[in-house]
Amino acid sequence: MSVVEQTDEIFDASRYDLPIPQDPRGRKADKMTIGIGGSLEFDRTSEEDLDLINGLRDGSVTEVVLRASVAGETWTYAEDEDGNVEPRYQVRLKVYEAEAADR
Repeated sequence: MSVVEQTDEIFDASRYDLPIPQDPRGRKADKMTIGIGGSLEFDRTSEEDLDLINGLRDGSVTEVVLRASVAGETWTYAEDEDGNVEPRYQVRLKVYEAEAADR
């Protein structure tokens, strides 16, 4: 027979409290996004670069590894249909390198 420990708490949710970004007022983000910007110039004499560009041209799904640095972060606020404010957090990345993913 097992023994059940009695407690006043119904459920301890602290272990599910994830480190969600908080705005300056302490509100956790309802939505989180990554904005990716920038453009890259490729070497037209590089077979590797040409393979990547030509692989993108046919419209098929292509895995690409991007290297980027953080350009900034932004908080925006949207109102839902009930009038509640939804904090939204975005990290903006500036891409500085791309290559075809290894398969």
